[in-house]
Amino acid sequence: MLTLQTVTSSLRRAAFFLLCLALAACADAPSSNPDLFAGLGPVRMEPPAPDASLEPVFIREYGSLSGEDSFGMPWAAVVRDDGSLVVADILDPCILTVIDRPSGVVRGKLGRCGEGPGEFKMIMALATDADSLYVYDQELGVVIVLDPGGIEARRFTVEGVGGPLNTVDDLALLDDSTMLVARSQVGRASVESVDRGTGRLRRVWFETPEDAESAEVIRHLSACARPGPGPRTIVAMNEWVFEGVGVSPDTGEERLHFHTSFADLRDGGDGPSSTRVRCGASMALFRGTTPGPMEDLGNAVTFRAGVVVLEARQYDGTLRMRMIVEDEGSLLRGGLGALRGDTLFLLNRTAREYPVVAEFVLQPGG
Repeated sequence: MLTLQTVTSSLRRAAFFLLCLALAACADAPSSNPDLFAGLGPVRMEPPAPDASLEPVFIREYGSLSGEDSFGMPWAAVVRDDGSLVVADILDPCILTVIDRPSGVVRGKLGRCGEGPGEFKMIMALATDADSLYVYDQELGVVIVLDPGGIEARRFTVEGVGGPLNTVDDLALLDDSTMLVARSQVGRASVESVDRGTGRLRRVWFETPEDAESAEVIRHLSACARPGPGPRTIVAMNEWVFEGVGVSPDTGEERLHFHTSFADLRDGGDGPSSTRVRCGASMALFRGTTPGPMEDLGNAVTFRAGVVVLEARQYDGTLRMRMIVEDEGSLLRGGLGALRGDTLFLLNRTAREYPVVAEFVLQPGG
């Protein structure tokens, strides 16, 4: 969830971008922004010019004003191998809704509130493979594994994770024995691989750089893993700048690395206030937003999105799509839920009378 950033940190990043514009050199020279991932190769800043070799074509939406297919605030989604869509709703945090595609009929609800088998308290992240559904529960501090029938098979704790200030933002399955977790903490965020059976830490892949100005701010990262038979790739997205990186888990070699400037977007010189990435078979989709108006959700305060930027990139870094979405009524402003093949699912709670999950297919554009 988004957190308020310190004023000094915001001013520092804004000053950096304004200086780059004044020198007219940011697109031609490697960036030295201190908020970039540490320990990676140099990366050139790209201007945020739109690119439409791919375009998202709207297919359908899921949700209603009332009934079992209605949502309060859809927060996470995955698509299972049978094509069904599984949605977590942060305003109904103990329940998973399973929706048939393309009919939109609700197959059923998984879970109930509690701490026993098959029970949840605060579902925050999802991942799936052919056999199981992995659910991270923030309140319980565990990953709960459900079998294809929705029955709890086991649960485990991720090493070092626990409590609201040390939690998990993203889950992704890397191989038969390894899971990726994007861990958020006060002053630090990381992407790590852990054992899928025990939750024990295997390796830290990315970390946010140390910054005294953010020492009391909860940091976030987003991560995913390339599915399918192609070369395995771990992809991560930075929170405070629109930076994406992908590495080989076998060799550690960088396969993609980019940095898109937010300096001349409508809402000013600050970097993104939220970012997310999802991996498909042939490309990864990156989403970043500038801060919009502050919104009180009752149990938390967050920012609504200002400008939304969507970028699709092949796993060698080739840009396939860059969209800048400012229309308040566009379904494309929704949060990034899932990417399955070339099909995209966005979690939108503002463009309709009621929250929906919107399905798009990425097709060659003009």
